[in-house]
Amino acid sequence: MSAVRAYAVDAVAALLSAVLCVRASRLASPRGARAWRCQSAALACGAATALATALLPPPWRTIAADTGAVASSVLVAAGMWLTSRAPDARARVRMLLDGLTGATAAFVLLWTALLGPAWDAAPGDRHSVAAVLLPVAPLTLAAFYLFILCAEIPPGRRVMPVLLSSALLCDTVMQSARLLGRLGGDGPLPAVVHGGWLGCCALFAAAARTYRGTSVRRTNSSTLLGVGLAPYVLVAPALAVLLAHWLQERSLRPADQCAVAALVVLVTLRQCVTLAENRVLVARLAAREAELEHRATHDSLTGLATRSLLLRRLDEALEAGPAGVLLVDLDGFKQVNDTHGHAVGDALLVEVGRRLQAAVRETDLPARLGGDEFAVVVPGPPEATARAAAALCRELSAAYALGGLAVTGVGASVGTAHGSAADGATGAQLLVAADLEMYAAKRAGRPAGARCSTGPGQPARAVLG
Repeated sequence: MSAVRAYAVDAVAALLSAVLCVRASRLASPRGARAWRCQSAALACGAATALATALLPPPWRTIAADTGAVASSVLVAAGMWLTSRAPDARARVRMLLDGLTGATAAFVLLWTALLGPAWDAAPGDRHSVAAVLLPVAPLTLAAFYLFILCAEIPPGRRVMPVLLSSALLCDTVMQSARLLGRLGGDGPLPAVVHGGWLGCCALFAAAARTYRGTSVRRTNSSTLLGVGLAPYVLVAPALAVLLAHWLQERSLRPADQCAVAALVVLVTLRQCVTLAENRVLVARLAAREAELEHRATHDSLTGLATRSLLLRRLDEALEAGPAGVLLVDLDGFKQVNDTHGHAVGDALLVEVGRRLQAAVRETDLPARLGGDEFAVVVPGPPEATARAAAALCRELSAAYALGGLAVTGVGASVGTAHGSAADGATGAQLLVAADLEMYAAKRAGRPAGARCSTGPGQPARAVLG
């Protein structure tokens, strides 16, 4: 097969794979569709590169091949970036750094076993740093995609990502063959180059054919042991090879020195990104813990504190000094529920909670004990408790209009109690005392109008309407 015909076959294979990638994009989500279109554009770029390589004279042929390889790698990288659905961009950066770290370590092994000896044997005019870096790009992208596969894609949907990663490994083989041919002076190794490219296109086509739409993704935390150690699987043998070379030669080749520097920089950057991820994770956990704590200690309907939080704050207030507690029980609430429905009853409870918050000081703590029973912790002397009771009665005595509906015939019985830890009082005891005072107020019957006792430890009643 002539060189022109071989490159024409390469171009046709790339175009067919590009068409299949476009078809696969129609099954994907908008982000996934963009990723597939990037892969399609990379293959189309590869087809154009193959034709340019076949038609251009030798000096321009190498330039076209190198330029096409760089452009294709950039497009594939964009597609890989879009493939990841990690909610935080830091996770994608970490996986990309993991891919670079793994690829650098793998390149150290490849350089030591194959490319390095060819480089040392080649004349200086055949050395090209750019050509050396070309195999690193697809190797990095293959590693990047493997990390996405392990971190995000469920086991049942991993065939397509494995095929794409294998395609990039074929591209790595092709670029390595091109480099060896260039260093040897005989030009690219035709069989390996064309075979690697056709294998790459075939695997891309197979991946597009097996694609069944965007899968539900999962997220593995960067704190997991496997996620943290994954990029170092190849680093350890690479460092072992470099150490062995240094012990033997007492020096490192320039390429080895660059690899060591790159590994140090990549590992450092990776740890910085991981620390940033962990800080975000800790902040989210703290916020979640605070949310759960708030749900456990606050009533879901009114937003007021629950009985457990009220008792805790009451005990704390008693330890700090004298404190009082108000206990409020609504009268006629059942009639509101029976007459107007539970929605109006809930609205009444919410409004009572709002009025409790409006009546008390910032240092006081209103709470809903359950049903139509409320309470308020009032730190301070007995006069503070009396003032809070009076303010509470004033707030509760106003008429209600709930959603345009006037609610009448509802009252509230208020009981108060006061004490301090120095007198041996506890929060539970004060709550019982206030409860007794509240029931005393309830037994006294509703007065004609709103009234509230001005002294602590005395029953009080308020008429809401």
